[in-house]
Amino acid sequence: VIRNGKAQVIGVKVAEMPSQQQLATNLSPDHTGSRLGLALGGLSAGMASQLNIPEGTQGALVTAVKPGSPADEAGIEAGDVIVQFNGEWVAGIDQLHRLLGADQVGKPALIRVLRRSQALDLTVIPAELAER
Repeated sequence: VIRNGKAQVIGVKVAEMPSQQQLATNLSPDHTGSRLGLALGGLSAGMASQLNIPEGTQGALVTAVKPGSPADEAGIEAGDVIVQFNGEWVAGIDQLHRLLGADQVGKPALIRVLRRSQALDLTVIPAELAER
């Protein structure tokens, strides 16, 4: 890199991304996703394009699913975008947090996900994973 007319060397540290299983295993117990056993991320326009999700889609991106969790048993996969929870549109992670309250534990819930531009309706039963 040349800065102010002088060549400079810049060090870069490269690390390995954790695997999907490591991400799912490291969920904090108070994370909303812990009721489903998944990790969530925001859905950027770039990510939506990579996942072949229609432009302007809002939702919560599933970044990891814990094996054997309610989300795993329901068929939710990393890369899915949660767009509805029990008929309510999900604008993002914060709204999904509000919809997935403690009162939802043990009750079957209908989740609509987009997977590679296909809409899928899946039934999941949220649980307190510390008890599972």
